[in-house]
Amino acid sequence: MSTITIERPSTEAVESTSPPAGAFTARRADLVEALTTTGLAVAKRGSLPIMGQVLLTCRNGDLTMTTFDGEFAVIVRLPGAATADGQLLLEHAGLTKTLAAIAKGERKADADAMTVTVISTTSGPVLAAGGYEIPLHASPSVQDFPTLPPVMPGTHVVDRAAFSQTAARVLVAADRGDTLPILTGVRLTLERDSVHLVATDRYRLASARLSATGTSDETTLVPGAFLGKVLKRMSGQTLSISVDNTDGTRWVTWSAGQTTALTLELAGEYPKVASIIPANTECTVTVDRKALAAATIKAAAITKAAAGANTPVRLVVSPAGITVAPSVETGQGQVRAPELDATITGNTEMTIGANPTFLGDMLAAFAGETVTLHLDAPSKPFVATNEPTGLSDPGAYLHVLMPVRVTD
Repeated sequence: MSTITIERPSTEAVESTSPPAGAFTARRADLVEALTTTGLAVAKRGSLPIMGQVLLTCRNGDLTMTTFDGEFAVIVRLPGAATADGQLLLEHAGLTKTLAAIAKGERKADADAMTVTVISTTSGPVLAAGGYEIPLHASPSVQDFPTLPPVMPGTHVVDRAAFSQTAARVLVAADRGDTLPILTGVRLTLERDSVHLVATDRYRLASARLSATGTSDETTLVPGAFLGKVLKRMSGQTLSISVDNTDGTRWVTWSAGQTTALTLELAGEYPKVASIIPANTECTVTVDRKALAAATIKAAAITKAAAGANTPVRLVVSPAGITVAPSVETGQGQVRAPELDATITGNTEMTIGANPTFLGDMLAAFAGETVTLHLDAPSKPFVATNEPTGLSDPGAYLHVLMPVRVTD
Protein backbone atom coordinates (compact mmCIF):
# COMPACT_ATOMS: atom_id res chain seq x y z
CA MET A 1 0.00 0.00 0.00
CA SER A 2 1.41 3.38 -0.98
CA THR A 3 2.21 5.92 1.70
CA ILE A 4 1.12 9.55 1.40
CA THR A 5 3.77 12.00 2.43
CA ILE A 6 2.36 15.13 4.01
CA GLU A 7 4.35 18.22 3.19
CA ARG A 8 4.02 21.60 4.82
CA PRO A 9 3.20 24.36 2.32
CA SER A 10 6.38 25.94 1.09
CA THR A 11 7.18 29.42 2.35
CA GLU A 12 9.13 30.18 -0.81
CA ALA A 13 7.53 32.23 -3.53
CA VAL A 14 6.08 30.01 -6.25
CA GLU A 15 5.03 31.24 -9.65
CA SER A 16 1.33 30.34 -9.95
CA THR A 17 -1.94 31.82 -11.12
CA SER A 18 -3.69 30.37 -8.04
CA PRO A 19 -3.31 31.59 -4.45
CA PRO A 20 -1.57 29.35 -1.88
CA ALA A 21 -3.74 26.49 -0.67
CA GLY A 22 -3.50 27.21 3.07
CA ALA A 23 -3.67 24.80 6.00
CA PHE A 24 -5.63 24.51 9.22
CA THR A 25 -6.08 22.45 12.39
CA ALA A 26 -9.30 22.30 14.42
CA ARG A 27 -11.42 20.06 16.62
CA ARG A 28 -13.56 17.71 14.58
CA ALA A 29 -16.72 18.88 16.42
CA ASP A 30 -16.03 22.51 15.49
CA LEU A 31 -15.56 21.61 11.83
CA VAL A 32 -18.75 19.54 11.79
CA GLU A 33 -20.71 22.40 13.36
CA ALA A 34 -19.32 24.87 10.83
CA LEU A 35 -20.11 22.56 7.91
CA THR A 36 -23.65 22.01 9.20
CA THR A 37 -24.21 25.76 9.35
CA THR A 38 -22.66 26.49 5.97
CA GLY A 39 -24.68 23.61 4.54
CA LEU A 40 -27.71 25.92 4.63
CA ALA A 41 -26.32 27.72 1.57
CA VAL A 42 -25.15 24.70 -0.41
CA ALA A 43 -27.10 24.28 -3.64
CA LYS A 44 -29.25 21.21 -4.09
CA ARG A 45 -28.51 18.48 -6.62
CA GLY A 46 -28.94 19.53 -10.22
CA SER A 47 -27.37 22.94 -9.67
CA LEU A 48 -23.95 24.00 -10.86
CA PRO A 49 -21.28 21.83 -9.16
CA ILE A 50 -19.41 24.93 -7.97
CA MET A 51 -22.45 25.80 -5.82
CA GLY A 52 -21.88 22.59 -3.86
CA GLN A 53 -18.38 23.61 -2.80
CA VAL A 54 -17.16 25.19 0.43
CA LEU A 55 -14.46 27.83 0.22
CA LEU A 56 -11.95 27.56 3.07
CA THR A 57 -9.91 30.72 3.60
CA CYS A 58 -6.97 30.75 5.97
CA ARG A 59 -5.84 34.24 6.87
CA ASN A 60 -4.26 35.89 9.90
CA GLY A 61 -4.62 32.74 11.98
CA ASP A 62 -8.36 32.28 11.35
CA LEU A 63 -10.21 29.76 9.19
CA THR A 64 -13.30 30.99 7.37
CA MET A 65 -15.78 28.63 5.68
CA THR A 66 -18.02 30.10 2.98
CA THR A 67 -20.87 28.68 0.92
CA PHE A 68 -23.03 30.47 -1.65
CA ASP A 69 -25.88 29.18 -3.81
CA GLY A 70 -26.76 32.45 -5.53
CA GLU A 71 -29.61 33.33 -3.14
CA PHE A 72 -28.05 32.64 0.25
CA ALA A 73 -24.51 32.81 1.60
CA VAL A 74 -23.21 31.59 4.94
CA ILE A 75 -19.82 32.44 6.42
CA VAL A 76 -18.48 30.79 9.59
CA ARG A 77 -15.21 31.80 11.20
CA LEU A 78 -13.07 29.49 13.36
CA PRO A 79 -10.62 31.75 15.21
CA GLY A 80 -7.06 30.46 15.59
CA ALA A 81 -7.53 27.42 13.33
CA ALA A 82 -5.40 28.51 10.36
CA THR A 83 -1.76 27.40 10.31
CA ALA A 84 -0.83 28.77 6.86
CA ASP A 85 -2.48 31.47 4.79
CA GLY A 86 -4.24 30.52 1.57
CA GLN A 87 -7.47 29.10 0.19
CA LEU A 88 -8.96 25.69 -0.58
CA LEU A 89 -12.12 24.87 -2.48
CA LEU A 90 -13.53 21.50 -1.41
CA GLU A 91 -16.72 19.58 -2.03
CA HIS A 92 -18.98 20.33 0.95
CA ALA A 93 -20.69 16.93 0.95
CA GLY A 94 -17.39 15.07 0.56
CA LEU A 95 -15.71 16.85 3.47
CA THR A 96 -18.80 16.32 5.64
CA LYS A 97 -18.87 12.59 4.88
CA THR A 98 -15.14 12.24 5.57
CA LEU A 99 -15.48 13.87 8.98
CA ALA A 100 -18.39 11.52 9.75
CA ALA A 101 -16.40 8.49 8.61
CA ILE A 102 -13.40 9.14 10.87
CA ALA A 103 -15.74 9.20 13.87
CA LYS A 104 -17.03 5.67 13.30
CA GLY A 105 -16.25 3.33 16.20
CA GLU A 106 -15.30 6.21 18.49
CA ARG A 107 -17.11 7.40 21.59
CA LYS A 108 -18.89 10.66 20.84
CA ALA A 109 -16.73 12.62 23.29
CA ASP A 110 -13.55 11.22 21.73
CA ALA A 111 -14.79 11.83 18.19
CA ASP A 112 -15.74 15.42 19.01
CA ALA A 113 -12.33 16.11 20.57
CA MET A 114 -10.40 14.56 17.69
CA THR A 115 -7.87 16.93 16.11
CA VAL A 116 -8.28 17.32 12.36
CA THR A 117 -5.56 18.82 10.17
CA VAL A 118 -5.89 19.71 6.50
CA ILE A 119 -2.74 20.69 4.61
CA SER A 120 -1.51 20.69 1.03
CA THR A 121 0.70 18.08 -0.57
CA THR A 122 2.27 17.89 -4.00
CA SER A 123 -0.77 15.91 -5.17
CA GLY A 124 -3.47 17.93 -3.42
CA PRO A 125 -5.02 18.51 0.02
CA VAL A 126 -4.92 15.78 2.66
CA LEU A 127 -6.97 15.42 5.82
CA ALA A 128 -5.10 13.90 8.77
CA ALA A 129 -6.94 12.69 11.90
CA GLY A 130 -6.65 9.77 14.32
CA GLY A 131 -3.62 8.36 12.51
CA TYR A 132 -5.36 8.39 9.11
CA GLU A 133 -4.26 10.46 6.11
CA ILE A 134 -7.10 10.90 3.62
CA PRO A 135 -6.70 12.66 0.25
CA LEU A 136 -9.43 15.20 -0.46
CA HIS A 137 -10.82 16.16 -3.84
CA ALA A 138 -10.14 19.84 -4.43
CA SER A 139 -11.62 22.07 -7.11
CA PRO A 140 -9.05 23.06 -9.74
CA SER A 141 -9.21 26.76 -8.91
CA VAL A 142 -10.61 28.84 -6.08
CA GLN A 143 -11.23 31.57 -8.66
CA ASP A 144 -14.16 29.47 -9.87
CA PHE A 145 -16.05 30.19 -6.66
CA PRO A 146 -18.73 32.87 -7.22
CA THR A 147 -18.16 36.34 -5.85
CA LEU A 148 -20.27 37.14 -2.80
CA PRO A 149 -22.08 40.45 -2.30
CA PRO A 150 -20.19 42.75 0.07
CA VAL A 151 -20.68 41.98 3.76
CA MET A 152 -21.65 45.35 5.18
CA PRO A 153 -21.56 46.50 8.82
CA GLY A 154 -24.87 46.15 10.63
CA THR A 155 -27.15 49.19 10.76
CA HIS A 156 -29.41 47.65 13.42
CA VAL A 157 -28.52 45.65 16.52
CA VAL A 158 -30.98 43.49 18.48
CA ASP A 159 -30.79 40.93 21.25
CA ARG A 160 -30.14 37.71 19.33
CA ALA A 161 -32.08 35.34 21.60
CA ALA A 162 -35.10 37.67 21.74
CA PHE A 163 -35.07 38.15 17.97
CA SER A 164 -34.79 34.40 17.32
CA GLN A 165 -37.71 33.68 19.63
CA THR A 166 -39.81 36.43 18.07
CA ALA A 167 -38.99 35.33 14.53
CA ALA A 168 -40.00 31.74 15.34
CA ARG A 169 -43.40 32.94 16.58
CA VAL A 170 -43.98 35.06 13.49
CA LEU A 171 -42.79 32.38 11.05
CA VAL A 172 -45.69 30.17 12.15
CA ALA A 173 -47.90 32.24 9.84
CA ALA A 174 -45.60 32.19 6.79
CA ASP A 175 -46.65 30.15 3.77
CA ARG A 176 -44.80 26.87 3.27
CA GLY A 177 -45.81 26.29 -0.34
CA ASP A 178 -44.40 27.69 -3.56
CA THR A 179 -47.56 28.96 -5.27
CA LEU A 180 -46.93 32.53 -4.08
CA PRO A 181 -43.25 32.80 -3.10
CA ILE A 182 -43.74 36.27 -1.64
CA LEU A 183 -45.95 34.78 1.10
CA THR A 184 -43.11 32.49 2.21
CA GLY A 185 -41.25 35.58 3.36
CA VAL A 186 -41.17 37.72 6.47
CA ARG A 187 -41.61 41.45 6.06
CA LEU A 188 -38.93 43.14 8.11
CA THR A 189 -39.30 46.81 9.00
CA LEU A 190 -36.14 48.25 10.51
CA GLU A 191 -36.60 51.47 12.45
CA ARG A 192 -34.20 53.43 14.59
CA ASP A 193 -35.58 52.03 17.85
CA SER A 194 -37.32 48.81 16.83
CA VAL A 195 -37.65 45.92 14.40
CA HIS A 196 -41.10 44.86 13.21
CA LEU A 197 -41.75 41.39 11.72
CA VAL A 198 -44.89 40.30 9.84
CA ALA A 199 -45.78 37.04 8.10
CA THR A 200 -49.00 35.83 6.48
CA ASP A 201 -50.20 32.98 4.29
CA ARG A 202 -53.59 34.69 3.65
CA TYR A 203 -55.35 32.49 6.21
CA ARG A 204 -53.45 33.74 9.26
CA LEU A 205 -51.11 36.56 10.17
CA ALA A 206 -48.50 37.04 12.88
CA SER A 207 -46.94 40.34 13.88
CA ALA A 208 -44.36 41.28 16.50
CA ARG A 209 -42.07 44.16 17.35
CA LEU A 210 -38.96 44.26 19.53
CA SER A 211 -36.47 46.90 20.60
CA ALA A 212 -33.42 47.64 18.47
CA THR A 213 -30.65 50.18 18.10
CA GLY A 214 -30.55 51.42 14.52
CA THR A 215 -29.18 54.18 12.33
CA SER A 216 -31.68 54.11 9.44
CA ASP A 217 -35.19 53.10 8.36
CA GLU A 218 -35.56 50.18 5.96
CA THR A 219 -38.24 47.72 4.87
CA THR A 220 -37.39 44.42 3.24
CA LEU A 221 -38.79 40.96 2.61
CA VAL A 222 -36.64 37.96 3.52
CA PRO A 223 -37.16 34.21 2.89
CA GLY A 224 -38.78 32.81 6.01
CA ALA A 225 -37.60 29.19 5.86
CA PHE A 226 -33.92 30.13 5.54
CA LEU A 227 -34.18 32.77 8.25
CA GLY A 228 -35.69 30.28 10.68
CA LYS A 229 -32.93 27.74 10.02
CA VAL A 230 -29.97 30.10 10.14
CA LEU A 231 -31.09 31.80 13.36
CA LYS A 232 -30.98 28.40 15.08
CA ARG A 233 -27.32 28.06 14.04
CA MET A 234 -26.23 31.45 15.39
CA SER A 235 -24.82 32.29 18.81
CA GLY A 236 -23.67 35.38 20.65
CA GLN A 237 -25.53 38.01 22.63
CA THR A 238 -26.41 40.37 19.80
CA LEU A 239 -27.49 40.11 16.16
CA SER A 240 -26.66 42.83 13.66
CA ILE A 241 -28.77 43.39 10.55
CA SER A 242 -28.26 45.53 7.47
CA VAL A 243 -30.00 45.98 4.12
CA ASP A 244 -27.70 46.84 1.23
CA ASN A 245 -28.06 47.53 -2.49
CA THR A 246 -25.42 45.86 -4.65
CA ASP A 247 -25.64 46.64 -8.37
CA GLY A 248 -29.40 47.07 -8.12
CA THR A 249 -29.93 43.92 -6.04
CA ARG A 250 -30.86 44.15 -2.37
CA TRP A 251 -29.21 41.82 0.14
CA VAL A 252 -29.84 41.46 3.87
CA THR A 253 -26.84 40.68 6.07
CA TRP A 254 -27.20 38.92 9.43
CA SER A 255 -24.22 38.60 11.80
CA ALA A 256 -24.01 37.03 15.26
CA GLY A 257 -21.03 35.48 17.00
CA GLN A 258 -18.80 33.82 14.41
CA THR A 259 -21.56 33.42 11.81
CA THR A 260 -22.67 35.74 9.01
CA ALA A 261 -25.47 35.05 6.54
CA LEU A 262 -26.63 36.94 3.47
CA THR A 263 -30.13 36.60 2.03
CA LEU A 264 -31.36 37.86 -1.30
CA GLU A 265 -34.43 40.02 -0.87
CA LEU A 266 -37.66 38.49 -2.14
CA ALA A 267 -39.06 40.47 -5.05
CA GLY A 268 -42.65 41.64 -5.20
CA GLU A 269 -45.18 43.74 -3.34
CA TYR A 270 -46.20 42.35 0.03
CA PRO A 271 -49.94 42.31 0.85
CA LYS A 272 -51.29 45.31 2.72
CA VAL A 273 -52.01 43.73 6.10
CA ALA A 274 -52.55 46.70 8.41
CA SER A 275 -56.31 46.73 7.82
CA ILE A 276 -56.63 43.06 8.86
CA ILE A 277 -55.78 43.83 12.49
CA PRO A 278 -58.75 45.54 14.20
CA ALA A 279 -58.29 48.45 16.58
CA ASN A 280 -60.97 47.01 18.87
CA THR A 281 -63.49 44.17 18.90
CA GLU A 282 -66.97 43.33 20.22
CA CYS A 283 -65.73 40.66 22.62
CA THR A 284 -62.61 39.57 24.48
CA VAL A 285 -62.15 36.14 26.00
CA THR A 286 -59.26 35.48 28.38
CA VAL A 287 -58.81 31.77 29.01
CA ASP A 288 -56.23 29.26 30.23
CA ARG A 289 -54.01 28.70 27.20
CA LYS A 290 -53.13 25.05 27.83
CA ALA A 291 -56.75 24.14 28.52
CA LEU A 292 -57.85 25.80 25.28
CA ALA A 293 -55.07 24.05 23.36
CA ALA A 294 -56.05 20.66 24.80
CA ALA A 295 -59.70 21.28 23.93
CA THR A 296 -58.69 22.20 20.39
CA ILE A 297 -56.73 18.97 19.95
CA LYS A 298 -59.64 16.85 21.20
CA ALA A 299 -62.24 18.70 19.13
CA ALA A 300 -60.09 18.34 16.01
CA ALA A 301 -59.67 14.60 16.61
CA ILE A 302 -63.42 14.04 17.09
CA THR A 303 -64.20 16.16 14.03
CA LYS A 304 -61.71 14.27 11.88
CA ALA A 305 -63.04 10.90 13.03
CA ALA A 306 -66.66 11.82 12.34
CA ALA A 307 -66.44 14.21 9.40
CA GLY A 308 -62.97 13.79 7.89
CA ALA A 309 -59.90 15.96 7.69
CA ASN A 310 -60.00 19.69 6.94
CA THR A 311 -63.25 20.12 8.86
CA PRO A 312 -63.34 23.24 11.07
CA VAL A 313 -64.04 23.42 14.78
CA ARG A 314 -66.42 25.87 16.43
CA LEU A 315 -65.44 28.43 19.05
CA VAL A 316 -68.61 29.06 21.02
CA VAL A 317 -68.70 31.95 23.48
CA SER A 318 -71.48 32.07 26.09
CA PRO A 319 -71.92 33.84 29.45
CA ALA A 320 -70.59 30.67 31.13
CA GLY A 321 -67.30 30.50 29.20
CA ILE A 322 -65.88 29.29 25.89
CA THR A 323 -66.22 25.94 24.13
CA VAL A 324 -64.14 24.39 21.35
CA ALA A 325 -66.74 22.14 19.80
CA PRO A 326 -66.33 19.54 17.04
CA SER A 327 -68.11 20.74 13.91
CA VAL A 328 -70.14 17.56 13.56
CA GLU A 329 -73.87 17.38 12.94
CA THR A 330 -75.91 14.65 14.66
CA GLY A 331 -79.60 13.83 14.56
CA GLN A 332 -80.08 16.00 17.63
CA GLY A 333 -77.92 18.90 16.37
CA GLN A 334 -74.30 19.86 16.84
CA VAL A 335 -71.95 17.91 19.12
CA ARG A 336 -71.74 19.53 22.54
CA ALA A 337 -68.41 19.99 24.33
CA PRO A 338 -67.44 21.01 27.88
CA GLU A 339 -67.10 24.71 28.57
CA LEU A 340 -63.89 26.28 29.77
CA ASP A 341 -63.94 28.98 32.44
CA ALA A 342 -63.06 32.34 30.93
CA THR A 343 -63.17 36.06 31.62
CA ILE A 344 -65.40 37.61 28.96
CA THR A 345 -66.07 41.26 28.20
CA GLY A 346 -68.51 42.69 25.67
CA ASN A 347 -70.70 40.40 23.56
CA THR A 348 -71.09 37.06 25.34
CA GLU A 349 -72.95 35.21 22.57
CA MET A 350 -70.85 34.32 19.51
CA THR A 351 -69.86 31.32 17.38
CA ILE A 352 -66.82 31.40 15.08
CA GLY A 353 -65.41 28.60 12.95
CA ALA A 354 -61.66 27.97 12.83
CA ASN A 355 -59.16 25.70 11.13
CA PRO A 356 -58.11 23.42 14.03
CA THR A 357 -54.49 23.09 12.83
CA PHE A 358 -54.07 26.84 12.55
CA LEU A 359 -55.79 27.37 15.90
CA GLY A 360 -53.41 24.89 17.54
CA ASP A 361 -50.39 26.56 15.90
CA MET A 362 -51.59 29.94 17.14
CA LEU A 363 -51.94 28.78 20.74
CA ALA A 364 -48.52 27.07 20.62
CA ALA A 365 -46.93 30.37 19.61
CA PHE A 366 -47.79 31.83 23.01
CA ALA A 367 -46.05 30.95 26.27
CA GLY A 368 -48.14 32.58 28.99
CA GLU A 369 -50.63 30.87 31.27
CA THR A 370 -53.53 32.66 29.61
CA VAL A 371 -54.32 33.92 26.14
CA THR A 372 -56.87 36.56 25.12
CA LEU A 373 -59.03 36.14 22.03
CA HIS A 374 -60.43 39.31 20.45
CA LEU A 375 -63.63 38.41 18.58
CA ASP A 376 -65.74 40.71 16.45
CA ALA A 377 -68.16 38.71 14.30
CA PRO A 378 -68.39 35.22 12.78
CA SER A 379 -67.32 36.58 9.39
CA LYS A 380 -64.39 38.69 10.62
CA PRO A 381 -60.79 37.73 11.54
CA PHE A 382 -60.10 37.18 15.23
CA VAL A 383 -56.91 37.99 17.09
CA ALA A 384 -54.99 36.35 19.92
CA THR A 385 -52.73 38.33 22.27
CA ASN A 386 -50.94 37.68 25.55
CA GLU A 387 -52.96 40.28 27.44
CA PRO A 388 -56.48 41.75 27.17
CA THR A 389 -54.86 45.08 26.24
CA GLY A 390 -52.83 43.51 23.44
CA LEU A 391 -54.58 45.31 20.57
CA SER A 392 -53.56 48.70 21.97
CA ASP A 393 -49.96 47.68 22.74
CA PRO A 394 -47.69 48.48 19.75
CA GLY A 395 -45.07 46.01 21.04
CA ALA A 396 -47.45 43.07 21.52
CA TYR A 397 -47.28 39.82 19.61
CA LEU A 398 -50.48 39.47 17.56
CA HIS A 399 -51.74 36.34 15.86
CA VAL A 400 -54.71 36.66 13.51
CA LEU A 401 -56.86 33.84 12.11
CA MET A 402 -59.37 34.10 9.29
CA PRO A 403 -62.69 32.50 10.26
CA VAL A 404 -64.15 29.44 8.56
CA ARG A 405 -67.84 29.26 7.77
CA VAL A 406 -69.74 26.88 10.09
CA THR A 407 -73.36 26.17 10.98
CA ASP A 408 -74.52 27.69 14.27
